Amino acid sequence: MFPSESKILIVDDQKVIRTLVRKHLGDLGFTNIVEADDGATAWPLYIQALAERKPFDLVISDMNMPLMDGMNLLIKVRSYHASKDTPFILLTAENDKDTVVKSLQWKVNAFIVKPFTRELLVTKMTQVHQGVQSAA
Repeated sequence: MFPSESKILIVDDQKVIRTLVRKHLGDLGFTNIVEADDGATAWPLYIQALAERKPFDLVISDMNMPLMDGMNLLIKVRSYHASKDTPFILLTAENDKDTVVKSLQWKVNAFIVKPFTRELLVTKMTQVHQGVQSAA
């Protein structure tokens, strides 16, 4: 599991989902959490964190959002040299094959299909963290 001091970015256009994810993370001891309501809002926050040398340790993003969706945010993160390995979990209400294939091509670390439980979030975060540790 990620250390409790990890900096986490939650991106979802639905406030209720952001609140739910924040609550689950808070229950797990995480406090350094930043929220954005779409990818277009998240990207400048992401770049600013890199510039301040306080990068995000994990991004949890919805797939379908206005302005910039989760797939395009993932592509931007993976295309930016300084952040190409940032752990990234996609939340989605659908499970269509094309989306899964494309996001795997861009090296998404995990998918969580909505609705989800805190236990599933913990499982996915643990798997992602173990994968990152193995690659290091």
